Amino acid sequence: HSKKDPAEMAERVADRLADKLDLDEAQESETQKLVLEIIESGKELRAHRKDMLAELEKQFSSNKFDPNALNAMSEKSETQFKSFRMTLLENVGRFHGLLNEEQKREAAEYLGEFREKFQ
Repeated sequence: HSKKDPAEMAERVADRLADKLDLDEAQESETQKLVLEIIESGKELRAHRKDMLAELEKQFSSNKFDPNALNAMSEKSETQFKSFRMTLLENVGRFHGLLNEEQKREAAEYLGEFREKFQ
Protein backbone atom coordinates (compact mmCIF):
# COMPACT_ATOMS: atom_id res chain seq x y z
CA HIS A 1 0.00 0.00 0.00
CA SER A 2 1.13 3.53 -0.71
CA LYS A 3 1.07 6.62 1.47
CA LYS A 4 -2.03 7.70 -0.45
CA ASP A 5 -4.07 4.59 0.29
CA PRO A 6 -7.28 6.02 1.84
CA ALA A 7 -7.77 3.14 4.28
CA GLU A 8 -4.20 3.46 5.57
CA MET A 9 -4.54 7.23 5.84
CA ALA A 10 -7.79 6.84 7.80
CA GLU A 11 -6.13 4.30 10.08
CA ARG A 12 -3.20 6.65 10.78
CA VAL A 13 -5.53 9.56 11.57
CA ALA A 14 -7.70 7.37 13.82
CA ASP A 15 -4.61 6.02 15.60
CA ARG A 16 -3.32 9.54 16.21
CA LEU A 17 -6.69 10.68 17.54
CA ALA A 18 -7.01 7.55 19.67
CA ASP A 19 -3.63 8.31 21.26
CA LYS A 20 -4.36 12.02 21.79
CA LEU A 21 -7.90 11.55 23.10
CA ASP A 22 -7.61 8.14 24.75
CA LEU A 23 -10.35 6.65 22.57
CA ASP A 24 -11.63 3.17 23.33
CA GLU A 25 -11.66 0.51 20.59
CA ALA A 26 -15.25 1.20 19.53
CA GLN A 27 -14.59 4.95 19.29
CA GLU A 28 -11.40 4.38 17.32
CA SER A 29 -13.14 2.01 14.92
CA GLU A 30 -15.99 4.45 14.30
CA THR A 31 -13.51 7.33 13.96
CA GLN A 32 -11.62 5.40 11.29
CA LYS A 33 -14.88 4.90 9.33
CA LEU A 34 -15.74 8.61 9.59
CA VAL A 35 -12.26 9.68 8.47
CA LEU A 36 -12.34 7.25 5.54
CA GLU A 37 -15.67 8.71 4.39
CA ILE A 38 -14.16 12.19 4.50
CA ILE A 39 -11.08 11.11 2.55
CA GLU A 40 -13.18 9.30 -0.04
CA SER A 41 -15.50 12.29 -0.45
CA GLY A 42 -12.50 14.48 -1.28
CA LYS A 43 -11.24 12.22 -4.07
CA GLU A 44 -13.40 13.77 -6.80
CA LEU A 45 -12.40 17.22 -5.66
CA ARG A 46 -8.69 16.39 -5.97
CA ALA A 47 -9.17 14.77 -9.38
CA HIS A 48 -11.14 17.76 -10.61
CA ARG A 49 -8.38 20.13 -9.44
CA LYS A 50 -5.98 18.29 -11.76
CA ASP A 51 -8.49 18.65 -14.61
CA MET A 52 -8.80 22.38 -13.89
CA LEU A 53 -5.03 22.82 -14.03
CA ALA A 54 -4.87 20.86 -17.28
CA GLU A 55 -7.58 23.07 -18.79
CA LEU A 56 -5.78 26.20 -17.64
CA GLU A 57 -2.57 24.92 -19.21
CA LYS A 58 -4.50 24.19 -22.42
CA GLN A 59 -5.94 27.71 -22.39
CA PHE A 60 -2.50 29.28 -22.15
CA SER A 61 -1.24 27.05 -24.96
CA SER A 62 -4.04 28.29 -27.20
CA ASN A 63 -4.23 31.51 -29.19
CA LYS A 64 -7.66 32.20 -27.68
CA PHE A 65 -8.59 32.20 -24.00
CA ASP A 66 -12.04 30.72 -23.28
CA PRO A 67 -13.31 31.86 -19.86
CA ASN A 68 -16.59 29.98 -20.40
CA ALA A 69 -14.80 26.63 -20.32
CA LEU A 70 -13.13 27.53 -17.03
CA ASN A 71 -16.34 28.95 -15.58
CA ALA A 72 -18.16 25.70 -16.32
CA MET A 73 -15.40 23.73 -14.65
CA SER A 74 -15.47 26.11 -11.68
CA GLU A 75 -19.19 25.52 -11.24
CA LYS A 76 -18.49 21.80 -11.03
CA SER A 77 -15.73 22.47 -8.49
CA GLU A 78 -18.09 24.48 -6.31
CA THR A 79 -20.70 21.71 -6.40
CA GLN A 80 -18.10 19.09 -5.49
CA PHE A 81 -16.70 21.26 -2.70
CA LYS A 82 -20.17 21.78 -1.25
CA SER A 83 -20.71 18.01 -1.19
CA PHE A 84 -17.29 17.49 0.44
CA ARG A 85 -17.98 20.20 3.03
CA MET A 86 -21.32 18.64 3.94
CA THR A 87 -19.71 15.21 4.42
CA LEU A 88 -16.85 16.72 6.41
CA LEU A 89 -19.08 18.66 8.79
CA GLU A 90 -21.57 15.83 9.21
CA ASN A 91 -18.77 13.41 10.10
CA VAL A 92 -17.05 15.86 12.43
CA GLY A 93 -20.40 16.23 14.18
CA ARG A 94 -20.73 12.46 14.45
CA PHE A 95 -17.17 12.27 15.83
CA HIS A 96 -18.04 14.94 18.40
CA GLY A 97 -21.00 12.79 19.47
CA LEU A 98 -18.70 9.80 20.07
CA LEU A 99 -16.63 11.68 22.65
CA ASN A 100 -17.18 12.00 26.38
CA GLU A 101 -16.76 15.38 28.08
CA GLU A 102 -13.08 14.86 28.93
CA GLN A 103 -12.29 13.80 25.37
CA LYS A 104 -14.09 16.87 24.03
CA ARG A 105 -11.94 19.09 26.28
CA GLU A 106 -8.80 17.27 25.08
CA ALA A 107 -9.93 17.63 21.46
CA ALA A 108 -10.45 21.37 21.96
CA GLU A 109 -6.95 21.68 23.45
CA TYR A 110 -5.49 19.68 20.55
CA LEU A 111 -7.26 21.93 18.04
CA GLY A 112 -5.91 24.97 19.89
CA GLU A 113 -2.36 23.62 19.59
CA PHE A 114 -2.96 22.89 15.90
CA ARG A 115 -4.34 26.41 15.34
CA GLU A 116 -1.33 28.00 17.02
CA LYS A 117 1.02 26.24 14.60
CA PHE A 118 -0.62 28.17 11.77
CA GLN A 119 -0.54 31.62 13.32
